[in-house]
Amino acid sequence: MEELLKLIVMGVSIGVSVFATVSLAFAIIARLHEQKQLYKSIQLLQLKSFKLHYIVFMVITFALVLYLIGQTLDRASPEYRFFAKNLGFSRGEFIIVSIFVEVFLLVASTYFSVLAFAKSAVVDKGLYLGSGFVEWNEIYDYVVNEKSSRVIFTLSRESFSTMRGTTPPYKVLPEDMSKLVFILNKNKNRFN
Repeated sequence: MEELLKLIVMGVSIGVSVFATVSLAFAIIARLHEQKQLYKSIQLLQLKSFKLHYIVFMVITFALVLYLIGQTLDRASPEYRFFAKNLGFSRGEFIIVSIFVEVFLLVASTYFSVLAFAKSAVVDKGLYLGSGFVEWNEIYDYVVNEKSSRVIFTLSRESFSTMRGTTPPYKVLPEDMSKLVFILNKNKNRFN
């Protein structure tokens, strides 16, 4: 029974880690491709957003990687003793599972760093937001606050009645505010 439980824990841990790592790797590649497309595009306006939370997540996941590496190398670590005592893990099995989890956390930290340093801009075909490209026909509504030079977009049919599909506030240079309003009004007929 203990051997079966050990195999299930190893299989699930490795399987989930591999699936999540591959998914995040594809997401990283997609974001980097979109950033490459942004740099090739003619940028009409630069958008800025508050991304401190991505940097915090990046630091936390990287700290977890360093912590797990330390725990993997330490034979007397509480994690290893737990897995050895309760599930009968050998040292090699614990190291294998730990490596898969560490690789996943390292890729997650990389993903957060890509999101933290991704640029956002308005281009002629739509918006490059840190989380991806949005075409004009995917935008349902927007709110412009000219006093604070901020704009919020919604990508949901329910518009602003729900937070689903609502972007964070993007800051625009005050001198570009009239240009942004002009571009949004010009493309308003493309909105759904």
